[in-house]
Amino acid sequence: MTNLNTYNFQSNDIRVVDLDGESWFVAKDVCDVLGLGTVSKAVDQHCQPHQSRHVRKSNMTKCPISFPNRGMTTASEGGLYSLIMGSTKPQAGEFKAWVTDVVLPAIRKDGAYIMGEEKVATGLLRPRLPNKKHHSTKQN
Repeated sequence: MTNLNTYNFQSNDIRVVDLDGESWFVAKDVCDVLGLGTVSKAVDQHCQPHQSRHVRKSNMTKCPISFPNRGMTTASEGGLYSLIMGSTKPQAGEFKAWVTDVVLPAIRKDGAYIMGEEKVATGLLRPRLPNKKHHSTKQN
């Protein structure tokens, strides 16, 4: 349980931790984006008990980012949807579209989402190819 990825949605970091091979979203990050206020209240109100999980710092010893000593609450994919549907904020729709159209398909396909990969897929960001000089030979 040491795999933690950070994704960025409109300048907000969304941390996703791998727990037993499944992606769990840090509830605080999701609640911040959705304007849901107190994390424990939002999770209790919108998620079923099996959709949230508390992760202790001691379980994240090889995690490369800071982690609160008290641990943090995470939400499963279903819990993430529950939190999104529970928000009445305008940004909830944009966040839902980003999660369902970009992040989750990328995690399923590649095992991870690489920030900006949607721009490559749509052609908005094209990789630069080195200039090649073409040599032609004339035949007489």
